[in-house]
Amino acid sequence: MKLFILITGVLELIVGLTMLINPKIIPSYKKATGALITTARMYGGAALSIAIFAIYIVSDFENQILTEPFLLIYFILFFSIINNALSYIFVIDRNCRN
Repeated sequence: MKLFILITGVLELIVGLTMLINPKIIPSYKKATGALITTARMYGGAALSIAIFAIYIVSDFENQILTEPFLLIYFILFFSIINNALSYIFVIDRNCRN
């Protein structure tokens, strides 16, 4: 569990800083403007906060009280991302059929 949280923290730190500072580095965001850049930066802020929380948990891993809230927050964040992506796919599919 500690290794999973550490890897999650490092990856979220990298992705969060990238999305927060300059999301246009990522190839799919090269032509992005306006609301998409704002949304990417908001995700970057959320990912950065999860990274800080994960690194804090790893540094004080004996405190088991923090592990469950981290996993819950991690699950909620990625469930909402998957939900958002699926709804976007279905909207595109619905628009293509018309």
